[in-house]
Amino acid sequence: MKFKLRKTDSESGSEWCWELLDGGMSTILVGNKFDKPYEAVTDLEKKQFAIEKASIVNANGVRIEGDSDEESPIVFVIRNNKPNVWSWCALSTSGETVIDSRDTWCAEFDSCESALQAAKHLRMMIAEAGSIDECNIPINALRHSNKYCERHGLIDTHPMFSDY
Repeated sequence: MKFKLRKTDSESGSEWCWELLDGGMSTILVGNKFDKPYEAVTDLEKKQFAIEKASIVNANGVRIEGDSDEESPIVFVIRNNKPNVWSWCALSTSGETVIDSRDTWCAEFDSCESALQAAKHLRMMIAEAGSIDECNIPINALRHSNKYCERHGLIDTHPMFSDY
């Protein structure tokens, strides 16, 4: 998975957003539009971190996994749709669906444990996803925040940590 920064032209000028792409480069998730590329990068960092820290709960809101001290604007919900049919979705605190296993991948599971493992795997894949620009070149660490660089091991290349 990769986060891709994308520039689009509109009547009011250029707008920037990010997209989450799967391995086949299909779009899974699209971020908000911004006037400046650094605003889109900041939004991408926030969404990526929120998904990384998201708790996993059952349909009744009982926490299955996650640090109760960490507040994230996103939560993964494991759902039992029919007997022996399970799925997961990621919801925002306002109740909007961010990603749904049934819609995005037509994925349903035969057990709660299978759905839980799939949600955990996606959460990990998003947390580890790199970011690229329009030309598929990795986004330079200089364009990311200090927190992002620390989480992704880019400390040495960030200007905040340079010797000069």
